Amino acid sequence: MKDWFYSLQIFYLSMFQPSKLFEKINELPWYQGVLKTWVEDEKIQTQSKVLEIGSATGTLSSYLSMYYAVTAIDYNPKMIARAKERYPHVEFQVADALDLPFNDGTFDLVLASSLINVLDNKEALLTEMLRVCKEDGKLMLLFPLEGFSNVKLAELSVSLKLQGFSKMALKMWHKLAKKMSINLLEALLVDSEFKVLSSKEYLAGMVSTVLIGRKINIHI
Repeated sequence: MKDWFYSLQIFYLSMFQPSKLFEKINELPWYQGVLKTWVEDEKIQTQSKVLEIGSATGTLSSYLSMYYAVTAIDYNPKMIARAKERYPHVEFQVADALDLPFNDGTFDLVLASSLINVLDNKEALLTEMLRVCKEDGKLMLLFPLEGFSNVKLAELSVSLKLQGFSKMALKMWHKLAKKMSINLLEALLVDSEFKVLSSKEYLAGMVSTVLIGRKINIHI
């Protein structure tokens, strides 16, 4: 089929069935590969209590649940209903990322993929994520990175040997997704007790991930 057909399909789903579109993208090999590699690279301790914010239809949550005690939330009831249907062994619930229904210091790890970049109130999201994180806990964030060009996108698509819907989904994500920089994230954290510990790039620099932890206070 022609690229225009897949572009039209993606546009239609984004307008009328966004949960279906997110589900289809979440299951694409290039997207799943990034999420799984991201988790594996961070070498999270087993038995950790993990919260995924913005879990959509639960693909990453299900993968995490093979190794960790996972709780997952999303604001969209349809996505949570689909996630519960597909992965009944995972604890899913509808909740607002800016008003998390958990006590302070509940989780060892709090993570969110492709979420902070789309929210206007990024500082409020970070505040809530930090609140429910344990004293020695960590935050993991993934977001589309500013500065990724159309030339790099074309090179990435060829290197991944993408075709059809998968190829157009990558292109549309690059075109439509809100992007942000690590510098912005560091600025949001400057007055908090946390800082960016490390960052990595995936998909040839199309997305960035950051690991956030508490600053070490030295008392003299």
